[in-house]
Amino acid sequence: MEKFKILVVEDEAMQQEAARLQLQHHDIEVVDYLRLHQIAEQDGRRQLVEFIRSFNVLLTDLFMPAPQRDHEDQTVKAPVGQWVMFLGLEAGIKRVGLFTDMHRHINVVSYALDMMLTGMMADEAHVITIGDAKIAILNCDLTLVHGMSTDVESINWVDTLVLETLSSSYTDEEKESLMELIMKADEERETLGENGEEEPVMDGSMVPTMKDWRHLLEVLSQ
Repeated sequence: MEKFKILVVEDEAMQQEAARLQLQHHDIEVVDYLRLHQIAEQDGRRQLVEFIRSFNVLLTDLFMPAPQRDHEDQTVKAPVGQWVMFLGLEAGIKRVGLFTDMHRHINVVSYALDMMLTGMMADEAHVITIGDAKIAILNCDLTLVHGMSTDVESINWVDTLVLETLSSSYTDEEKESLMELIMKADEERETLGENGEEEPVMDGSMVPTMKDWRHLLEVLSQ
């Protein structure tokens, strides 16, 4: 695979680090949606488009915190990744990837997007071609997940990964690094729960789920 200059738009720390590990052989920059909003607010929308145009691949999450119009200091998680995708197309990006997750969507806009993914396996991407641009929409549910015991009464975490949808190009060393990352996220989540703090929701699942950014890139490169 050729080396790409990739912009990843993602808000969760674990997913950001996963992207850096999985795409380490490429020139990658990771930002969240709030950073894109900041560029547009401070430098203007045209500068935001120019910033995105400096990359040749755009990979984005769907749900991310976004500021509210009349309360810029307050954010709400919304399906803003769709608009990031459109910005990428406007900027002339030829490879645009969007991660979604069907089972957690309650937003009507997200439900409409899900309709094109209904019945597809988690590792299958819906690919749309517009001119010479390719868009890949991939359901990240169980893409890479820290396994949980099937014994509902005890629910013990086990040191295993569901790898059916993991890109076959990962080396054993890379898999080990990803395993360590997802276990760390799981431990942090449990620590928050023990301290009585609200546990972060990772892609709408009780189980920490890691996006396979490399697989999404591979789909776009086919």
